[in-house]
Amino acid sequence: MILRLTLITTLACSISFQAYGNDVTTTEYSSGQLRGRPDQNILLVSFDSDSTLQPWTTVNDPVMGGESTSTITVRSGVGVWEGEVKVVDSLQAPGFCTLRTDNLDEKPFPDSTGTTYFTVRMEEASGLPVETFSAQIRATGVTDSQLMYQAKLSDEYCCGTRCQVPWSAFELSWRGQEVDGPALSENLDKITTIGLGTSGTAGEFSLSINSFSGTYYPQDCNEEKTQLVAA
Repeated sequence: MILRLTLITTLACSISFQAYGNDVTTTEYSSGQLRGRPDQNILLVSFDSDSTLQPWTTVNDPVMGGESTSTITVRSGVGVWEGEVKVVDSLQAPGFCTLRTDNLDEKPFPDSTGTTYFTVRMEEASGLPVETFSAQIRATGVTDSQLMYQAKLSDEYCCGTRCQVPWSAFELSWRGQEVDGPALSENLDKITTIGLGTSGTAGEFSLSINSFSGTYYPQDCNEEKTQLVAA
């Protein structure tokens, strides 16, 4: 199963929900617990019901005159992000949907310094293909409402129920245009926003997300890849 995440800077109708952020699981550890244990992953945020409350927000394209919609629903330790990207009549092009943490106090997520990958774990996904999704990251002192890090998902990074994107694949962008700036890998202790997005292709989608982590080693892709099929 494959997917992709997009960083969008345009504000639109947003809906806040309560999800969850975890400090520790049996296989994923906070940065403080991880020192000297590079065999473990660093959990950034999850939808585990036993974890600390973490607000999430969906941001869609009505501000551009579009009609795209998406929602986030948390159930049984999974965040189900689903919606539909629609064509914006005024642009004659598909709009966008995004999901992001709503970290109003800008408190950084656990320090992922030393890890190699940004990993998204899911239970299932359907609808739009992987190349329509991207990951989006903000880091305090580097990004703002218009400036952010983003990386597209692809078959290269996704297999089974995971997408594992190298931190080095993230580019700093301003309104979707790549700009010069410090590498995200140099600011993994400053991450304040984590998100996914989809744009550029019209259609329905549904992602059942478990967690976002910083990981050290490449995943085992022996299992058969699952291609998302357009609805």
